[in-house]
Amino acid sequence: MITILSVITILSVITILSVITILSVITILSVITILSVITILSVYVSLCLQLQILTLRLLMSYTYIYGAPILDVSRSHTTTQHSR
Repeated sequence: MITILSVITILSVITILSVITILSVITILSVITILSVITILSVYVSLCLQLQILTLRLLMSYTYIYGAPILDVSRSHTTTQHSR
């Protein structure tokens, strides 16, 4: 015969298991959300860095000081010019 104490114990165990399950789901969803945000931020930072490098390269190639370009990106860095 099932006593009232047994029923209360069974209900308590079911409640505890339900709470643990809910907390587990919330934790898993939180981790997925955090990983998604980290992924989005890393892609954003990567794109920003690429844009800054491109912008700096263009700026350096078109910026002149006293009539000479700061950085001539059209020439190869491996070739040297000898004075005659």
